[in-house]
Amino acid sequence: MANNESAPAIKVLVKINPAPLDDFFKGREECRYSRVTPPLFIRLDGVRFGKALRGYTSPRDLRVHNALIEAAKAIMTRFNALISYVVSDEINILMSDALPYGGRTFKLLSVTSSIASSHISLKLNIPLYFDSRIILLDNVKQAISYILYRARVGSNNYISSIYHQFIKDPETPSLTNMISKLKELGLMGNIKTWEIIGSCLSWEIYVKKGYDPISNKVVETMRRKITVHEGIENCIEIINRAGYIKQSTALPGLKGF
Repeated sequence: MANNESAPAIKVLVKINPAPLDDFFKGREECRYSRVTPPLFIRLDGVRFGKALRGYTSPRDLRVHNALIEAAKAIMTRFNALISYVVSDEINILMSDALPYGGRTFKLLSVTSSIASSHISLKLNIPLYFDSRIILLDNVKQAISYILYRARVGSNNYISSIYHQFIKDPETPSLTNMISKLKELGLMGNIKTWEIIGSCLSWEIYVKKGYDPISNKVVETMRRKITVHEGIENCIEIINRAGYIKQSTALPGLKGF
């Protein structure tokens, strides 16, 4: 039973026909009819993480990296993604099979960014946010080129940050020169692989033993779980193993891969 305060508003609302309004405003939803097909990457980037994560180790913090991995696991599980690549403040999800939500762009972007934002915020107890974008691939073999590209960007950002922390240089030299200088100063020896290159997440098949009370026998069933590997080698291996890569890719800046 509506109270006296809400009764006048309800009288107005019941006179409104929502059908034409539904058509009108749904027609103004951006990307309403935009659909994509695999293969593709969904890349999620942290929004202003540098400012939000003051007090954490810069430029990489294991707690943040592990939180990103947990978010990637959640998206992989929900979307049945082939692999994920986590580096810096970004999560890259490779979708090679049927897409959820009929491939509707705005659903893929909004749901993935929501999952990542909620998981990492709960994990770190800080409100953190992600934007999300889709990168279309001509074929799955381009996934290796994309991973190499993001690994290059992530490693360059990490090395340049370390370089400017310890070397007061107004210029940013090439990646090779920065690494050489850091090696001379003995600053490269303790760097972990996940810090500079990130981590790859993939599915692993394993056998689980159980007991069948009907047959009174031990039975084996196939299960799968997400495993985490430092670096990008496992990501590349998974794509190769799936039979998607037959020859080296040839994209600008990646000649020879």
